[in-house]
Amino acid sequence: MDRTFGNTSNSARFADLIDRETTTQHLANNPLFRARLAQRSAALMASTFSQNRVHGLIETLGGATAPEIQRQLDRWGRPRIDDYQDSLD
Repeated sequence: MDRTFGNTSNSARFADLIDRETTTQHLANNPLFRARLAQRSAALMASTFSQNRVHGLIETLGGATAPEIQRQLDRWGRPRIDDYQDSLD
């Protein structure tokens, strides 16, 4: 996933793929596709990616992984518990 979001030295790969791919170029220029994409994106932001839902998932998963974090700390000395808690906040 890091390469997808441009967080590596190969960051241009995804952008280059989109720029060179004729299918994505045609879709980007299609007003109907753009309208449907905008509508679908708005619907996802209001439901699947809503702030309350995402925060709930983070709390649930964070609680489930807390014992494992302590085990990692005991074994490797990191991450620090404070760093882990800060990442959840």
